[in-house]
Amino acid sequence: MTRTTHVLAALTLALPMLVWGVSTGSPVAAAPQAPANHPEMPDGPGKDITIATCTKCHSITNITGQHKDKDGWTATITKMVGYGATGSDDDFEAILAYVTKNYGLEPSPADKPAPPADKAAPPAAK
Repeated sequence: MTRTTHVLAALTLALPMLVWGVSTGSPVAAAPQAPANHPEMPDGPGKDITIATCTKCHSITNITGQHKDKDGWTATITKMVGYGATGSDDDFEAILAYVTKNYGLEPSPADKPAPPADKAAPPAAK
């Protein structure tokens, strides 16, 4: 057999198996799976839907590594919907509120440094 015939034979066997695997939901077709709660993300309203929606296609670090104002996050969410992100209007409003609060231009409450500890009291006078 020629090299071309070998390649065609391999494709003839491999392609149907790949299509079958994708259609049956095998790991070949599975989207990235996110850990249940992402402890690196601040808790609050919108966290769960943000994780569930955004990790269908990419890593949550696509959010946690960015800081944008409300208009910037609105543009990003609009772009993701254009790419096929699905959810209700309420879902996207919750995502927008969550990412704007926690990954906006202002540091989130979790990112703000703790106030310095009080200095030790001076020794009592004798």
